[in-house]
Amino acid sequence: QILLDDFRSCQGYQFLCDLLLRLEQAQEPDAKEALKDLVQLVTSLTVYGINELRCTGITSGAPFLLPGFAVPQPSGKGRTVKNIQAFSVLQITFLKAKSSHLARIILDAISDLYIADNANYFILESQHTLSQFAEKISKAAEVQSKYFEMLEFIIFSLNYIPCKELISISILLKSSTSYQCSITAMKTLLKFARHDPIFRDVYREVGLLELMVNLLHKYAALLKEPIQSFNEPVESKANCSLEDRKQLALLVMETLTVLLQGSNTNAGVFREFGGARCVHNIVKYPQCREPALMIIQQLILSPSGEDDMGTLLGLMHTASSTEMQLKTDILTALLTVLRESHRTRTVFRKVGGFVYVTSLLVAMERSLSYEPKGVWEKVNSDQVFKLAHTVVC
Repeated sequence: QILLDDFRSCQGYQFLCDLLLRLEQAQEPDAKEALKDLVQLVTSLTVYGINELRCTGITSGAPFLLPGFAVPQPSGKGRTVKNIQAFSVLQITFLKAKSSHLARIILDAISDLYIADNANYFILESQHTLSQFAEKISKAAEVQSKYFEMLEFIIFSLNYIPCKELISISILLKSSTSYQCSITAMKTLLKFARHDPIFRDVYREVGLLELMVNLLHKYAALLKEPIQSFNEPVESKANCSLEDRKQLALLVMETLTVLLQGSNTNAGVFREFGGARCVHNIVKYPQCREPALMIIQQLILSPSGEDDMGTLLGLMHTASSTEMQLKTDILTALLTVLRESHRTRTVFRKVGGFVYVTSLLVAMERSLSYEPKGVWEKVNSDQVFKLAHTVVC
């Protein structure tokens, strides 16, 4: 312990930090290997010390806990972090690093520390490591996947909900200009949402639900632009950006569907931020119709779903006679919720569902004539049969 105290008082940790940053800029052939060795040396220093560090304030300060969570005890096998100053070298250097190479080496080292002893993450939680790293990763594509793997380890292996980190991800998604980073983040958030129902409440409280509604609004605004052509081949960076935005939006809608399942509170918040109106407006676009209808299904199943069912039936009624696929998709979505809930069948009658469906059949008159005329000349008879089958069956 005396040696460690002397090393600290002589600015040894600051020297290590400066040395790592100098090596990062070195051009010599063996500089990268030396950098890796030095990171390993600093990592090994983190487990040296006399005093055992404890996990404090976890269960009392955590707003959400997964079922069965218990703070892990240090293993005591030489893998437990005992030197916060040495760990700070890794953290500070990561934040100052200019190359993805050094950032990745440090992130790997910290990940190894977390895995070596389940108590290490909780011992180091007060350092807010991953929360501080969130802003950095948006500019370093090479470390993004590793960062989100570490979050998955905390939730899936340590059975802990890192609310501070999730708030940081919310801020990251709000400010990120990298669609690939946002897509990776949303894929991870979708995994968490499916992992346990508690995340429906977690995402609402940390601001992720509101953020996803805002992302949905942005995508809806993009769809209104006349230059859109998502079905064309990706041939340019502009098209690639459009495809990235589409992929991000589909992930957002899939996650929203999970968050709305069985959560009346989330449905209310979703409506409050204009999500219901937005999702109804994008049903007409084929590229996002299926996930949009899945969100609307969850809204209809919620206690305030009467308006949503009426709006969806109204969209079907006002669509042009030739939009057979749109009408079929809407009816199919309604059939699903009608089968699931007796309440929705009552609501269907209350909003005039049978009148809408009857009007639909009447509007299809002469569509299957031997020689269709007018608007029916350009309509595929198979689509007409499919819609008629959906109405009757």
